[in-house]
Amino acid sequence: MAQEPDRTFRFDRMELSGSLGDLGTLLPFAVGMIVLNQMHATNVLVTVGLFYILAGLYFRVPVAVQPMKVIGGYAIAAGMTPHQVVSSGLWVGVLVLFLGVTGLIGIVRRYTPKSAVRGIQLAVGVVLLMEGLNLMMERDPNLVVQTIGPMNTGLLLGAVGLVLTLLLLENKKLPAAPVLIVFGIAVGLLIGKPLDEQAFAWGFHVPRPMPYGWPGLDDLVWVIPIVVLPQLPMTVGNAIISNTDLTREYFPEKAHRVTNRSVSISQGLANLV
Repeated sequence: MAQEPDRTFRFDRMELSGSLGDLGTLLPFAVGMIVLNQMHATNVLVTVGLFYILAGLYFRVPVAVQPMKVIGGYAIAAGMTPHQVVSSGLWVGVLVLFLGVTGLIGIVRRYTPKSAVRGIQLAVGVVLLMEGLNLMMERDPNLVVQTIGPMNTGLLLGAVGLVLTLLLLENKKLPAAPVLIVFGIAVGLLIGKPLDEQAFAWGFHVPRPMPYGWPGLDDLVWVIPIVVLPQLPMTVGNAIISNTDLTREYFPEKAHRVTNRSVSISQGLANLV
């Protein structure tokens, strides 16, 4: 029997489904910080997209999207300024890059039990699950239809999405993620409030260098105890150690470039940029 040729990259419906899997984590933080924290939309979305393209080209395995949930959640809830958000990213970038360049991340991994890594994964999953339930139960001001009979529209849509996910979970011809995306777009078009076209700046936009200016010393100092120190264990445990372990577990023959050190350095550089 002829062996299937080893293709460096694969682009099919399953890869498309996988690429949509992290939208539920990334987009709420990105959109929230663009709208509420006045982050520069083009800078945020274009640079994140470019980073993951480069990461895929280098690591040559699926790369998980890892937004900084502690910083993102606090920034949206407390209304942090763009300078404070930038300061947080700079600190995390410097610290994570230092751990990777010096090799200290290997020592941290050596003394981090696997149970702690799995506990972080479980905790993040539970937090995202609870946040999803809260979003479903709240009334969405962007929906024209707020209730269907006695039931909240968001809760009903969430239940339909859950059923679709479970039904298509193992379906390789019709993966769940693209179906849910199309379902969400259709719902938005049918019962969502019309968009104001005048509110959009249509055109071709490129990232701007330092659109907010350089952060001041007060911002750099203020963020350290508030968000940087709480975020660092999450980044090291989930985004680096757990990410590396899972990638090497699922892609043992292809993940030779995925090490705690390389992932730490790549995330440090991404944050600095």
